[in-house]
Amino acid sequence: MDYYGIRKDWPGMTEAEKQATSDGKAETVNNATKEEVNRFFGDHGSDRRFIPYIAMHEFEAMLFSDPQILAAHLRVNPSEIDKILSVCRSPEDIDDSPQTAPSKRLEHLSKRFKKTSTGISVAKEIGLLKIRKHCPIFNKWLTEIECIKSIRPY
Repeated sequence: MDYYGIRKDWPGMTEAEKQATSDGKAETVNNATKEEVNRFFGDHGSDRRFIPYIAMHEFEAMLFSDPQILAAHLRVNPSEIDKILSVCRSPEDIDDSPQTAPSKRLEHLSKRFKKTSTGISVAKEIGLLKIRKHCPIFNKWLTEIECIKSIRPY
């Protein structure tokens, strides 16, 4: 789920809005979502089968994990990408309004950007390891999924 697309009555949203960091917001909503699902489906093993991921950004934010690669695909100066990151701090902090969402920023930088083709090409070239390094909320979720087998077999 995309944090900015969630309704205000979603579990944990009121508390999340009080958090100062993206990590805090994501953790608050993820925990509240898991609690709510467990309340309804706890007798079906939801505590081990449901791992929520509230993304603070849309997919395109992850593309900011490597400014050089992103800039090369967009044919823009890497300093344009660095400028966005210097204001936002990290890829997972970029999405703060419908006008400045990652995809809107990319479309503004270059008419070459297309979600379904450019985005996929950039992500493949950057690679999952680098994306995980620069997107700790996403990395934490993937790590939980990777640990499932060692926790409890189905």
